[in-house]
Amino acid sequence: MATMTVERRRQTNLRGESADYVAKRDELRLAEIELMRHSERVAELRRRLPKGAVIEDYVFEEGPAALSDGDEPVRRVRLSELFTAPDRSLVVYHFMYGKKQTKPCPMCTMFIDGWNGVAHHLARNVDVAIVAAADPIALRAHARSRGWERLRLLSCGTNTFKYDLGSEDPEGHQDSTVSVFTRDSDGTLRHFYSAHPSMAEDIRERGLDLLSPVYNVLDITPRGRGNWYAGARLWHKRGYCTTLIRPRTLKNHQRYNGSWRQAHSVDLELQGPMRFRKGLGRTSPGDNVDGDGHRRQRADREQRPANRLAPFAIEEARQQEAYAGASHAARCCDERELGKRYVDSAHGSAHGNSSKDDPKKIRPLRR
Repeated sequence: MATMTVERRRQTNLRGESADYVAKRDELRLAEIELMRHSERVAELRRRLPKGAVIEDYVFEEGPAALSDGDEPVRRVRLSELFTAPDRSLVVYHFMYGKKQTKPCPMCTMFIDGWNGVAHHLARNVDVAIVAAADPIALRAHARSRGWERLRLLSCGTNTFKYDLGSEDPEGHQDSTVSVFTRDSDGTLRHFYSAHPSMAEDIRERGLDLLSPVYNVLDITPRGRGNWYAGARLWHKRGYCTTLIRPRTLKNHQRYNGSWRQAHSVDLELQGPMRFRKGLGRTSPGDNVDGDGHRRQRADREQRPANRLAPFAIEEARQQEAYAGASHAARCCDERELGKRYVDSAHGSAHGNSSKDDPKKIRPLRR
């Protein structure tokens, strides 16, 4: 009986790879193939689900199509009206915001950031909407701060949609959920599938992992995802990209003066290319820098607003440590207060100064 051999495939043409590395990497490749095939089997089981329960034609509140058009008028829209064609599915993200959840969930925000980025691709096959218990004005205000221009934003605070789908309890506490709905040829609305972060008693927050690229990217790095958790303070706005800054130590951060220093002077590791919107300066190799790593301000740059991302990066690092043992709901509810306490303690005041700081080396953050 012939022995079946598996072709070994190298992933690179690097000369310095050891035989042990090549063998282990190929073992990993085979495991990744099995994972892919298992994922396909799971997806097939999902597609073969029998017809789901008939649901009511829920009524939501929605503002103008463009966020730039303000918040009025608010119109009523039915679930059936979210379908743009008979053969399309409707995918709804249940946003943790509203009622008992008085602040937007940072993890939900991260998910929706990603969905907004690929909404035009999803629109080729499915319809997508974001639903929250928050009122339309609050929901749209948060959406503007994130640049969610490609998604339909609906308020369900006056109906039982989230409660019926399991993303809200009787007291109004919120949870994140993803639901899929279908519409029969006769117009009957059906629930097809819902997924929640909690999958079992020992799996509290992994149920939606596949719907965000963040975890998948982190999982291919040596460090992995660890105890990483989304922070509401590191945001993306249209026109510039905020690249993560990972602090190696915090001891020099209290001396932050509102403008970028060289990486060694603030003991920060800058990861990846940095591109910011016009008017936000940063230290670059060509800048004139003094011995302490401060960039000398040119006259034509004096009026530019200081880049305020660095304090938020430090704040997020602190949040990740504190969130490691907290529940999902507790993390979302406490995020802003926790961040405020840390900023106050790390900087001495909202401007990042304390009475012990050297006034020659510190300038307040510009507002």
